Amino acid sequence: MSENEKNLTPGERKLLTELNVKANLIVEFQQVCQDQKMPFNKDVIYDLSEDDLRELIHNFSDEGQAMLKKKIRYETKGDN
Repeated sequence: MSENEKNLTPGERKLLTELNVKANLIVEFQQVCQDQKMPFNKDVIYDLSEDDLRELIHNFSDEGQAMLKKKIRYETKGDN
């Protein structure tokens, strides 16, 4: 812990930790978008909750995409 962090109140430390977590999630989601060449609006991303960011990151991951594909049913002409 740095000298500056030692001077923080417990509430300030908690807020700093929460902000760092959200900042890391935002960076991770932006990277996912860039990797998939998907446009994104930074203002919208900043307004998302941590849970929403985690869900989006998961849904765009390889594992998340595989799970979503399993949930989608494709109709064929033989399926009436």
